[in-house]
Amino acid sequence: MAKFDWTKVAGYQDGMSDSEKLQLLNGFEIPDEVDMKGYIKKEQFDKLSSDYAALKKEQRDKMSEAEKADADRNAELEQMRTQLAEYKREKTMSDHKANLLAQGYSEERAAKAAAALVDGDTATLFAVMAEQKVETEKGALANGLRTTPTPPPGGTPATKEQQEEAEWRAAFGLPPK
Repeated sequence: MAKFDWTKVAGYQDGMSDSEKLQLLNGFEIPDEVDMKGYIKKEQFDKLSSDYAALKKEQRDKMSEAEKADADRNAELEQMRTQLAEYKREKTMSDHKANLLAQGYSEERAAKAAAALVDGDTATLFAVMAEQKVETEKGALANGLRTTPTPPPGGTPATKEQQEEAEWRAAFGLPPK
């Protein structure tokens, strides 16, 4: 049976009575043991890492000048490919964002939707589109209320022609008749 280490209990002092120790144990939580399967010890990792670095240096030293130049060129080419892919992604995102802004999306919403489009995140894209739809409907309703002509006094309803003329005047910013 394993021995219990009282020094690991917070609040423990030498010379405590059994009842005081029992009181400390009531509030003590035993930490879960960390599962270290699949991990290697730091010392072993450091050793392997230094061995790898030494082998890499040794291989580099054995290379001819042409091979070194070729390896450097390949590394630079890979870096350029990565950078090109990043630039293409940014350009695509910028194009999508410009199109969304032209459709009336806010700056934040357009950026979020463009990123979702580029990343293929359809759930986020549809969520942003739903937000935009609600916002557009609110704007259309407010615009409709703002441009709807007031009925003429006396309670007589406007004829269809009078209503069309009022809508036409409102569309061109002319005062009602």
